Amino acid sequence: RSSDLKGNPEISEKNLMRPLVNYGIACMSIGFLVEESAPVIWRGLMVMSAIEKLLRQVEWNALDYLVIDMPPGTGDVQLSISQNIPVSGAVIVSTPQDIDRKS
Repeated sequence: RSSDLKGNPEISEKNLMRPLVNYGIACMSIGFLVEESAPVIWRGLMVMSAIEKLLRQVEWNALDYLVIDMPPGTGDVQLSISQNIPVSGAVIVSTPQDIDRKS
């Protein structure tokens, strides 16, 4: 919601999702793939499977930076990402939950 983007990603000729773009920034979110009012219950492997899909089944152009907004939890997702994709640096930002729920 904070990116002011809505809609479903298009599918490319390579059968990859095209990220939505706003302010010149390519964005991809599970929120684009499920109904806005539908609750999403994240459990261990489901979280990693969703993140894998967003990393590997999206037609990303060359990226200078990749920002990943991860769900709260124990750190399993962060650990899996650091083990499965090359990371040359990281910045961790922690925000109060109310910011995520802005209308």
